[in-house]
Amino acid sequence: MSGPCSVAGCETPAAKVRMCLKHYTRMRNHGTTDEPARRRVNIGPCAVEGCDLQSTENGYCKKHGTRARRHGDPLATKSNYRPAGPDHPGVREAVTYVNMHRRLARWLGKASEQVCACGQQAAHWAYDHSDPGELLDRGRPYSADPSHYLAMCVPCHKRMDLEHIKAAS
Repeated sequence: MSGPCSVAGCETPAAKVRMCLKHYTRMRNHGTTDEPARRRVNIGPCAVEGCDLQSTENGYCKKHGTRARRHGDPLATKSNYRPAGPDHPGVREAVTYVNMHRRLARWLGKASEQVCACGQQAAHWAYDHSDPGELLDRGRPYSADPSHYLAMCVPCHKRMDLEHIKAAS
């Protein structure tokens, strides 16, 4: 059994090297068991017009300071600094059948949250076979353009695919 922490005034049971975890961590990180000084000091209001938060030494509140540091603009938001959907720089030209369906769910939402043209709840994102740049992945036709997909229930999706197969043969 270990005794109390060796730091004067601390009654917490010792965990490592005769110190409690709090004092051990302070010693390891800062070289002393004393409480570290707070780094951020409130200086006044944030420099961004309309922000009521207190600023730190950089003149911005934490939120606007982080945006300025990361993006070079304290007013940057996700919608104005990072393109989404097909315009995102991470989207490759060549996309697989499976990845395209995953992207559709991210870009357009789940198909099950849509309504099929017949009025039933949709189950799948179905390729409409109208893309002149149609792609094939293991014999499955698909498109890299999200505008060529419709939310469909299973019977309508099967009917459309069977009609396309019949017309192609």
